[in-house]
Amino acid sequence: QKKSWKPSLSESAAAFAVHVTNLTELEAELDRRRLKYLQYGTTIQPFIVLVGQDIFSVESTYDRVDHNCWNFDCPLKALNACFKTYNALHCTYPRECYESWLILQLQLYNFTTIYD
Repeated sequence: QKKSWKPSLSESAAAFAVHVTNLTELEAELDRRRLKYLQYGTTIQPFIVLVGQDIFSVESTYDRVDHNCWNFDCPLKALNACFKTYNALHCTYPRECYESWLILQLQLYNFTTIYD
């Protein structure tokens, strides 16, 4: 049974991009997400992973889609690829950060869809 859920600001930010200090920490984050999303009857959507000691010293950047991680040279390339993944695969934006992705779609990429 699905529960009602109003995501917090930190949940919204983490659904868009998550910061971890190493890839082992990412696996723990994915386990937490799976459990949380299962109780709300939803799935893990594509998101950006920033790996480094802090967000100001990012060593590597990934897009996490399904069970795969793709590495990118910089966070902007990962953002671009993640956005294009949503649209190419017709994924819905996560409810936690729907507005953030929609702003990028409308203002940066300048297009609308029938789902807006």
